[in-house]
Amino acid sequence: MLTEQQKTALTVVLRACADECMRSPLGNLLESHLKVVAADALLRSGYSILESANRKGSGRLVSLRSGVLTSTLEPRPSIAPFSDSTKAKMSPDLRVWAPCRLVLELQVRSSFGSQSALFSENLFDDLRRVGNQAVDAFVLAADVTLYDALRGIKQDRRGRKAKYADVMPLFLPASETLPATFEEAGVRSVQTAGGHFEITGALLKTAFKVDRCVIGVWRAA
Repeated sequence: MLTEQQKTALTVVLRACADECMRSPLGNLLESHLKVVAADALLRSGYSILESANRKGSGRLVSLRSGVLTSTLEPRPSIAPFSDSTKAKMSPDLRVWAPCRLVLELQVRSSFGSQSALFSENLFDDLRRVGNQAVDAFVLAADVTLYDALRGIKQDRRGRKAKYADVMPLFLPASETLPATFEEAGVRSVQTAGGHFEITGALLKTAFKVDRCVIGVWRAA
């Protein structure tokens, strides 16, 4: 369950991602790009973030103080992978360190790059990590056609049914029900076998005629 401080930090990330998806024709082309956008917004809002330091057991704590970018080495907690994973450990996309701790997974789906071929498996794994509280929240920025496909709605009826199409609609609200901005977005509650979740999101109508959904999911209880 997120504290109010954590929810405020998550809102900074969601609005930064939404603004970039509105501003740039290829705002959600790369996950790494959107991570930098989110990290920039967090730093400018007074948060510090913990990044990899290429040193075992340590991370680089990055802060922006009075316009000066600084970093120090700090112990970096590890996240154990699922028992059915081949990975030695999990590395979340964003770690907010202060004034609150918030561990985030971030994914993108763009019709204009290689992300268009990535569908449910790794997204479902991120949602599992939210469910078992290994991470605090999940953020998705997707072109609406791919967002709908994740929910099991395919424009091209050929091929197999989307994997997890019975589960994804629980976490991804129908795109047509989403408001146009995060200022209008409320919070939806969802009860699943994996627990109680809260979800917020917006459907962004861009000037370049590519509608995008930005969604946040976190464990409520």
